[in-house]
Amino acid sequence: MNRMKTLWSVLGALAILTTASTFGAHHEEEHVEKAKINPTSSDLDTIRAARRAQKKANDALIDACWIKGARTEIGDWTFVGHRNNNGTKVDFEGTCTVGATPSNSFGGRCVNTLTEQNFGATWEVKDGKTTRTMGQNEFSTTVSSCEELENGSFLIIERGSDDTWAYESRYVTTPDFTIFVNHLRPVGTREAFWPFMTRWNTRVK
Repeated sequence: MNRMKTLWSVLGALAILTTASTFGAHHEEEHVEKAKINPTSSDLDTIRAARRAQKKANDALIDACWIKGARTEIGDWTFVGHRNNNGTKVDFEGTCTVGATPSNSFGGRCVNTLTEQNFGATWEVKDGKTTRTMGQNEFSTTVSSCEELENGSFLIIERGSDDTWAYESRYVTTPDFTIFVNHLRPVGTREAFWPFMTRWNTRVK
């Protein structure tokens, strides 16, 4: 009961203060409301600068997390997986060697032992966006999230698109294995993403 009396006393005091100050604050509130509706160019510049600074800080955190996760992939690996080729399941397996440069660009040389094909790729991140290059093909994604888990593991989600497909990659990297699940859906739709490639890498010890 005492708490209720105290609450009503506080609310009553606030009501009195609000009523007493309404007339004096009327013109000031009008000015503030107009400023909210019609901010000056200086206000807009300040807002934009703050947003750019916040984005830069967020991108720096994502880049650092992504690079730390990518470094767990350095070394020799075996891989196995499958992809969806127009409704047909295609299996693959082989070996890869992954390295890195001092500038935190990464690259891999791989062999598909089922087809005896050699292939290579490079990948890097900058300002929250990744660039992957394989031969003459280049594809960029935005790192939606990067989370460091326990025991040196990372959960990373990347998204991108071209004229036809929206793309999402979810993968977990650990010191001993990496799981990739890549998804697609038609651009401009709200259809659920469907997996088109799954790959499991195991470190060679």
